[in-house]
Amino acid sequence: MKSPLIVVVSAATELADHLRDLAGVHRWRLHEVKTPAGLATALAAPRPAVVIWEIDAGEASSAADGSLADVHRAFPDVPIVVVSPSKLSDDDRPGWSAARLNLGAKHVLFPPWTKLVLEDLAGGLLAASIRRITGKDPPPPLPRGDAAIDLAEGVYEDE
Repeated sequence: MKSPLIVVVSAATELADHLRDLAGVHRWRLHEVKTPAGLATALAAPRPAVVIWEIDAGEASSAADGSLADVHRAFPDVPIVVVSPSKLSDDDRPGWSAARLNLGAKHVLFPPWTKLVLEDLAGGLLAASIRRITGKDPPPPLPRGDAAIDLAEGVYEDE
C-alpha cells in the first residue's frame, strides 16, 4: 500500500503546519496544494487519503464550491474536511455548513479550532480509510520525540 496521504488545500501554511507532526509520527505523507486545481493530481494514486480544505465562510466561494463538488464526485471515498478561517453568526453557520456537506464535505469546522481538533479529525478519518482499504489497523505512531520518518522501516511502499 502506498503511504497514506493528508492533502491540505490552503493559500496559507497554517493548516499544514498543524498537521505536520501528525503526519510525521504516523509515517503518512503531507501534501500541500495552494489551489483546488492541484488536488486531483495529489489524489490520483490510489491510497488512503483525507483532504483538509480551507474555504473562507466570509467570502463568496462559488468557485471553491464547484471544485468541492467535482473532487467529491471524482474521489467519493476520500473524506473532505472544510475548515473556515472566518466565523459566521449563529444564524448563518447551519446553512453555510449544510451547503458544504451537500457538496461532499464530511465535516465543517469554524473557529475556534485547535491543532488537537485538526489532528484528531484528520487522524481518525485517515485511520478509518486505512482500515477500510487494508482491513487492518494502521501501524502505531512513533513516539512524539522521534517524528523523523525512517523509509528503511518499510511500513509503506516507497513512492
